[in-house]
Amino acid sequence: MSLIISSCSSKEPKEFTVKDLDKIEKRRIFLDSILAIDQKVRNDIMLAQQQFGNESKMHTLAGERCNDVDFSNLEVIHEYLKTFDYPSEECHERGSNTTLCVEMRHALPGHDRGYRFKNMFFLLNAWETGNLKEKEFSFF
Repeated sequence: MSLIISSCSSKEPKEFTVKDLDKIEKRRIFLDSILAIDQKVRNDIMLAQQQFGNESKMHTLAGERCNDVDFSNLEVIHEYLKTFDYPSEECHERGSNTTLCVEMRHALPGHDRGYRFKNMFFLLNAWETGNLKEKEFSFF
């Protein structure tokens, strides 16, 4: 699985895999970007609803875009967990440390119970080692 991101040194998108996140700083930036994109598409849904109405084409399109982002995020998060395990709070700032748990709460049909179950080990281990706060874990 690969993602398309913008490279800082080039205006062309750069293709990479999760395994390319070989440094803590790259992982933090990656996790921060996942959370930022997630929050933006959720904001877009609210704005479309407020501006165009709940049954509008714009609101529907914003919801579809959000589902697409959720689906993509869930796939890459599972790859991240298998490759690196849950990030420690010491190595990551507060936001990027909780990104994975926040994103997993958005599991869509097809990624709901089964997805959560196969990733529960990572969350349970993170909670037991203090890398995931009890509040985030219980909310999940």
